[in-house]
Amino acid sequence: MADQAPLPRPDRGATLILLTRAYDRIPEVEHRTYISPKEEVEADKIDFTDPSKLRRTWATGETDGREYLSARQAGTN
Repeated sequence: MADQAPLPRPDRGATLILLTRAYDRIPEVEHRTYISPKEEVEADKIDFTDPSKLRRTWATGETDGREYLSARQAGTN
């Protein structure tokens, strides 16, 4: 996996990185958490030509991110 996620500058604190697909090897980097989508996302590549595809992909990421954070707060992740 190539880590191409843009990170905040300066890179301080924890960062949750939502991936567009499952990877066999996800790097373990301090202060970064990578999560794969539960289902295939519509925009599997950076494609800015279809706004509705981007919105659906963004919505999938929001749902997955919220579920991850809820599970983490509940201590089940």
